[in-house]
This record gives sequence, C-alpha cells and structure tokens, in this order.
Amino acid sequence: MRQLYTYLATVMLASPIFLYAQSSANEGEQNFAQKLGGNSIKDYADGPNFLTERVNKSDKHFKSALSKVTYKSYEEAYENLPKLPELTQIDTREEMTSYENFVVEVYIEAVAKHEPHDAFEAARKKHNEEKRAHAKSVNASQSIDPNAERYKAVVKRVNQAYQMEYGEVRDVVDSYNVSDEGEKEWLTITRGCRKALYSELAPLAKQIASEWYASEACKKVQEIEDGLMERAQTESSKKTPKWFVDGRKREGEIITEYNRQALSRWIEKIAPRMEQKKAQIPNMIECNNQIDDIFANGSVTNEYLNAKSTSFAAVEQFFFSYYELLKFIQYCPIVRTPETLEGKKFIYKK
Repeated sequence: MRQLYTYLATVMLASPIFLYAQSSANEGEQNFAQKLGGNSIKDYADGPNFLTERVNKSDKHFKSALSKVTYKSYEEAYENLPKLPELTQIDTREEMTSYENFVVEVYIEAVAKHEPHDAFEAARKKHNEEKRAHAKSVNASQSIDPNAERYKAVVKRVNQAYQMEYGEVRDVVDSYNVSDEGEKEWLTITRGCRKALYSELAPLAKQIASEWYASEACKKVQEIEDGLMERAQTESSKKTPKWFVDGRKREGEIITEYNRQALSRWIEKIAPRMEQKKAQIPNMIECNNQIDDIFANGSVTNEYLNAKSTSFAAVEQFFFSYYELLKFIQYCPIVRTPETLEGKKFIYKK
C-alpha cells in the first residue's frame, strides 16, 4: 500500500519528461545543493518544499483508503488511532505528500464516520416532524424529559473539556498577525496555526530553514554534484548514464538523512500534544456512552437530542485535533531530493 501511495505522489509531483544536468555554482548566489533547500523560511514557503498538490477525494485510491478507516464505533476508532510515522516514511517530499494525502487527509475525512449517525439523525427528523404536527394542535403541551437533569450533568462534564478545546481551536495565529514576510508565507500555507503550537513550531521552522546552507550535508551534496558535472562535460550519452544516476542517489541518501534529523526535532514538539489529545478522547467517549445509557430506548426529547449532539460533537473534535497535529508534520522545512534522471534524456548545459 505504501508503495502505491508513493507512486501516486511521485506522479503528482513529476517534473517534465526531459531533465538536464546543470552546474549552478556560478549562477547567482545559490549553487545546486543550496537550491534544493533554502536559507530562510521564505525560501521553503515560497518553493516546492511544502505540499502543493492536494489529493482528489473522489479518486478511487483515496476512497479505498477511506473505506479502511470508517469504524463501527468511537471505541474502535480510538483503538486504531494512527501513530506518528517512522522518519523513513516521510524523509522526502514525495513520501510526505503521500503520507499527507493518503493517511492524514483520509483520517480527517473519516472523523464523522467513526460512529454511524444514521439512527440519531432519523430520530431527530421524526421528533421534529412530530413537534411540527403537535404545534398545530390547540391543546399541544410541552413535556419535560424526566432525565433532563441527568443529561445536563453529563453535558456539563463534556462542556468543561470541550470549551477549552474550542477556545484553542479559535485562538489561531494567522498570516496577518505577523510582520515577518517569510513567516507570513509559512502561515498562509499552514492556513493558520493554533497559538499554543505556534509558539513552539514557528521559531523551530525558521531555525531549521536557516541551517541547510551551512550544513556539512549541503557541502557534501555539492561536491558530488560538481564531480558529476565535470564528468558530464567529457562524456556524451542519449540517456542518463548509470554513474550519474548513482551519484544523484548518493546525494539523495545524504539529504534524506539530513531531513530525518530535522523531522526528529519537529516531531519532538508535536508528539507530547498528540498524547494530550489522545488522553482526552476516552473521557469524551465515556460521556457519549452515558447519554445513551440514560436514554436506554426512552422517548426522544429535546433534552436527549441536545445532549447527544453535544457529546458526539465533542468526541469528534478531539479526534480531529489529534489528526490535525499529524497534519502539521508536513510543514517542517525539508530539503528536496534531486531527481536521478534515470531512463530520461540526458542533456548537459553549461
């Protein structure tokens, strides 16, 4: 399955059919290796180092993945919470794209499908129809659910946690809240960042983005590329030769190792918050189940409907918050791996 996702992502991010080997050491201030990354958060936010291609959710592969994370209950969804990816699964832009599009987006899309709402929606529809019918009767009277106070007690517990979470969702730092141009572009791509997370991730994003140029990895990649360019001037080939492909693969190995180190620091900030959200989900599930226990096939009333809609909204919000943190993994500035040009037309330009 992972191979399929990586293939699809690669197709989405594919470059033109023909590629050329080109030494850029004398072109402007950036050499070949430097151009694969950047020297500031703006370089990354402005370039191809963040996800730009979104999956088509009507795509059969997306639908297939979605069918595998649609659960019969919140408990089942909780038991199958996605874990943090291995660094080797996301250390290139292509892999990060497939992870975002075919894992994270799938779980976010499935939030409301973690527990079927059909029975509840049918009960609410029938209740509203009955209310409208009774409203036309002169003798219509308002009845109070005998379990109203029990519902209120559970909803009070739900709201204590839900209101804090809702406040965090609303407390977002957006692009217009900052003056730094690079940070503005980064926040535009992330579509805002919760203030609680922003204080940790924004400074780290800028720090990681500024480290590539001066890194040993960048130096090694450029040394390999210079050697490839020197040899390319003395040899000719219709298709990219093996020695060039091998050289580019070695560059890629250096870069992916470098990216893993950056991602490790990035995920270190995200992981504790994911554990915090994970720990809150069972409490919300328990409250949701208590509403069902109180109802126990009783009469569908306004009190029941209000309590039930509040409880499952809270459960789903905490699931979403967990998945949202997974989504922020993609906004770590990582260096692009160079194309190997394997099997493609080999054109050298001075």
